Amino acid sequence: MRQWTAVAAVAAIGVLVAACGDNDTSGSAPSNAKTTTTTTAPTLPPVAQGALPNILLSPAEVDTVLGVTGATSKKKSDKLSDDNANQQFPQGWKFPAECLYALDPGQTPMYVNSGYTAVSGDDSAAPLPPGSDGPDPEVTQFVVSFPSAKEANAFFTTSTQQWQGCANRQFTAPGDADNPEVAFNIGQVSNANSTLTSTIGANMTKDGKSLSIACQRALTVRNNVVIDVSGCRKDPGDLAVKVVNQIGGKVDSANANFLGGSLSKGYGLNNCQPAPASKLTGPVLAQLDCGQSPDPAGPVSATYRLLPNGDALTSEFNNAIKGMALASCGPNTGQSPGSWQQGPTGGQMACGTEKDVATVAWTTNGKNVLGELRWSNNDINALHEWWLANG
Repeated sequence: MRQWTAVAAVAAIGVLVAACGDNDTSGSAPSNAKTTTTTTAPTLPPVAQGALPNILLSPAEVDTVLGVTGATSKKKSDKLSDDNANQQFPQGWKFPAECLYALDPGQTPMYVNSGYTAVSGDDSAAPLPPGSDGPDPEVTQFVVSFPSAKEANAFFTTSTQQWQGCANRQFTAPGDADNPEVAFNIGQVSNANSTLTSTIGANMTKDGKSLSIACQRALTVRNNVVIDVSGCRKDPGDLAVKVVNQIGGKVDSANANFLGGSLSKGYGLNNCQPAPASKLTGPVLAQLDCGQSPDPAGPVSATYRLLPNGDALTSEFNNAIKGMALASCGPNTGQSPGSWQQGPTGGQMACGTEKDVATVAWTTNGKNVLGELRWSNNDINALHEWWLANG
């Protein structure tokens, strides 16, 4: 049956098979559905666009959710999925437009005119044990950022209305000489615990053979991020809900974790403290405050800030150096501020003293990170040399 699936089923519903890899004959929806209000906008600053890939589940985390081993990423994406559904079926048959959400997370038509700003997606599958029949269990996950939680929650509200437009629907795509007939079954739509869920089942029949596929779809909002997931296996159950909940747990710490990748040698999330949201000023998305470097000859303190864009980064850098008595960073450098470049990475840089303590401040373009190091005395050259060696 697996060989028949690869030839016939993929040709007929490539989008569905790519998103929903299992072989359950059930297309039933969750029971005891209830409606709740959408997610309340949190007080946290928006998640930075660069942090989106970090909040997706890794293959190891997908293994844990699926209860298997060996999941691998089949495809990563920084764009929404193209709408190929209407090009997959014979005899001119088209998948109902109001039901496209059921095929795949991150469908382009679902996000048109929504105001989203960035996308990160991943499709991971795990192999079945030898001798098992049917497609492999699969998790497709998308995280889509919006300017603020307000816009993200507005998209959730719109999606609630859109999903209801295809609840409890059955329809059949005709087959032909090369493609099977496909009977689709869309389950009821539930909005429970601020998470939208539904199921999609597909039964493909050709030449007396059949294959059934079922997936759970789930969509929720955390902060300014829409989490859009499909989970597929023999019995999907609440697989997609488990995935969105795990991703949601990463959203709150996404900015700090992303910022943690830009710290100087010796510093990390284990010895630098995230500033609470109430202490962040202006457009700062995250801040890590660090004390004495583990290197005894290193700086006595450091601060790292994450900004939302290049303009905000430049403004924050200019504010940071206002209180400095600017000077040359070393005997072979020009007067501050200036620029720095190490390979493909670069930004602005300034050296000087503040309250008679040597200070180095720099930006990292692309990452929108501002760093500041402070020395134990006024030896600017020594601090600059340490930064050159340790970042």
